[in-house]
Amino acid sequence: MAVIEGEKNGKHARTDWEITESFAEVATLVRCTIHTGRTHQIRVHMKSLGHILLGDIVYGWKPIPEMTLQPERVMLHAEHLVIKHPISGEKMDLRAPIPDDFEAVLKDLRGVTHSKKR
Repeated sequence: MAVIEGEKNGKHARTDWEITESFAEVATLVRCTIHTGRTHQIRVHMKSLGHILLGDIVYGWKPIPEMTLQPERVMLHAEHLVIKHPISGEKMDLRAPIPDDFEAVLKDLRGVTHSKKR
């Protein structure tokens, strides 16, 4: 799974993203919208831009010394999904709160940002 420019064997994949919050030069929280459903799509696209997801050792993440709390998993969360039910065809609008471990990493990053400003 990789970004392949101009190759016949590649499959089209589109991800839009926007910055939600920045944590000094340590990390950035982004909101991604995927328009296709490729395996590891967000992870592959972010890596291709030089932005490996926190905790994503498969795609090259390494612990960040400035962080007190290192993530124990990939910091990726599907907060909002809109899909078509496979049987009824009805549109389903699903939402899930950010998990506690993800919030803990965000809190740690906010502390890193605060201490870097001093």
